[in-house]
Amino acid sequence: MFATWRALFTCNSYLARQYFNDGTYDLLGLGDSFVPGAIGFPASGFQILGSTAYGGGSVNLFNFNITGNDPVNIYPISQPVRSYSVTTIGAKPILIAVGPTSDGDVQKMTDITSYTLSQSYAGNLGRTTDLLGPTVGEPMNFFVPEALSGAYNVFEYTIPQSAEFHSGQETGNCRLRPVFVLTDPIDLNTPVRDFPGAVNRFGVLGTGNMTKYINAAPNGNPVLGYFFWSQGNVKGLTNTKYLKVNGIDPLLSQFGTLPEGCPSPFITTRFPAAPR
Repeated sequence: MFATWRALFTCNSYLARQYFNDGTYDLLGLGDSFVPGAIGFPASGFQILGSTAYGGGSVNLFNFNITGNDPVNIYPISQPVRSYSVTTIGAKPILIAVGPTSDGDVQKMTDITSYTLSQSYAGNLGRTTDLLGPTVGEPMNFFVPEALSGAYNVFEYTIPQSAEFHSGQETGNCRLRPVFVLTDPIDLNTPVRDFPGAVNRFGVLGTGNMTKYINAAPNGNPVLGYFFWSQGNVKGLTNTKYLKVNGIDPLLSQFGTLPEGCPSPFITTRFPAAPR
């Protein structure tokens, strides 16, 4: 619900998350397309778009409540929200993935620091040599999932929007006066030293598109993105590898690469049947 509220809120307006530092966060929103008097929210839902170069698509976003009445008037009279329950079923890690592995610098990549991750997604870094391992230096592109996805929100508040960095994956996508979103879908170009205009953040909808285009890297530049680990998500990623973060392997005690599927020889040596 917080993710929906944040996405619906006015671009770059302060939205209280932690009241002691709520003014330090870059926020999402529709900007000047809001209806006057709507108290920060649009009169109806809107679509989050994916870059047409990377699968396109859209996600429909509507406000909702978890208590009280439904805010969307689909009945003549707003109806009470149905009851719900929450069941804890476990956890799985997010993989920071890069491709194509046919690229020389990608082959050398082993690790990325949380600082480099936060600054890359803020548009301040974007060379392969910002990561641990590469030596040549190439421009990189970064994929940003839709703002409602679980992967987006876990990554957002663990790395860029953490209390350590106070940044965000869509930093720089809001114009202040007049207030509006600069790119929809996300297509943020960031000139980086030695590679002016070559580094971009692209909105990519769905894990299927995320993994497909990391593996393909269709514009020729190395690509970094992320997604939840599962055997289904990594199946077929023959041109992709995952990275350690701050020296920590998210899956294994010994650093591994992405196999196709999980045949028995990989269960203990490369990819476990289930994350530890």
